[in-house]
Parts: sequence; structure tokens; C-alpha cells
Amino acid sequence: MAGLQIPEDGQLLRPVLERISAISFDDNLQSMFKVHEWIPRELYSVVALAQHHGFPTRFLDWTYTPKIATYFATEEAARRRALFGEETIAGSDRIAVWSFCVTELESRSDAGSRVWGGRYNNVFFVTAPRAANPLMHAQNGVFTYHKITRFAPDAAIDRRPLNEMLSVGCPILPEPLFKKITMPISQSGKLLFQLALDGIMAHTVFPDCRGAIRAVAEERYCDRRP
Repeated sequence: MAGLQIPEDGQLLRPVLERISAISFDDNLQSMFKVHEWIPRELYSVVALAQHHGFPTRFLDWTYTPKIATYFATEEAARRRALFGEETIAGSDRIAVWSFCVTELESRSDAGSRVWGGRYNNVFFVTAPRAANPLMHAQNGVFTYHKITRFAPDAAIDRRPLNEMLSVGCPILPEPLFKKITMPISQSGKLLFQLALDGIMAHTVFPDCRGAIRAVAEERYCDRRP
């Protein structure tokens, strides 16, 4: 893997990466990094790049573009319906797009930190440079991150959905923090076709050879019937 470009490569990042390369399975990350949180801030941009290439991280993907969010909610359903006749995914017959009221979160954030709820939740937004992350640029991406301050390699993982996590200690808000928009899977092919007409397809959200090949395949999943 040597020679790959990574974002924000420099003298502040390299000592952190050297410490990572020395970690064994039994090492305690908190003592190794001498930090009070995981992920260290120096790694945010690297973790964002890893997240966009399929590596599991503590970041959760969002986009500022609703149609791109709709594409990711629709493509798999349309593909499985067209190829295998599946009308449900994970026991549900509907696809869903979640919206997140950023202004409501920021209005109750600690100044300069964009942290929601302080001691209740430790959830905040993370952005990263897009020049070294073309997928993030194409998808107009941003992340939420649930910061943990005490951890061990064998500790239990909090797997609650973000909307449940943020409801802990949440004050009564004038507007909902989250909204869920759903649509029947039976309409996913038509929705994918409408997105294509608006220029949202695999080759626009994955601007590389992989995206071009996927865009050709997506032609089969689109339902052009009125």
C-alpha cells in the first residue's frame, strides 16, 4: 500500500500513524495514544477517506444533497427488485431517507465545538478536505461522530441508532431533529429513473471506473414505465 496519497500528510500526522503501526491486538489504545477520546483529531481526514472506501469506522455518512441521499436509499432496492424480484429488504417493504436538522443541532452546540448535548451524547459533525477525497466531494459528504472518552479494545460498543442516542436528555425542540421519509420498494425503479434524469447516477457519486461500470448496470434497474 506504500505510495498512496493520504489527506493532511505531514509531520503532525506521521507520528500518529507510526504509533498505529506498532499497536498489537492486546494494546490499550488509550494508553498508547495518551488521549481522552477515540478517534484522535489528527486522524479525522484519514478516517473520512477510509470510510468512503468501505472501511468500518465510527463516522456515519451524511450528505448535504437530498437527491444523493435518495440515490443511496434507492439503488440497492431497485437492483434487488429488478434482478431477483425482491419486494422487501431486511423485513421492510419501504426504503427510507433520514434528514437531520443541522441548524437545530448547531444552535444547541457548545461554541466552536459543534457538540450536541454535551455530557449526554458527545455527537458532533466532522468535515474533511475534499481535494484528497474525490468520493466525499462527489457525494457532498459530511459525517457525524459519536466521541467516546473511555474505552478498551474489548469494551462493549454502543450500537444505538443516532436518533435514539440524541434523544437522551434532549430538550423539547420547536422542530424535530430527525425526519424520516419513506417510499414503497415497489416504486424504487421509477425513483431511480427520476434520479438519473436529474443527473444522479453511479458515475456521479462514484467518479471513477467503478462508478462508470455501475452506471451501465443501473440502466437495467430503472423503471421507465409511466
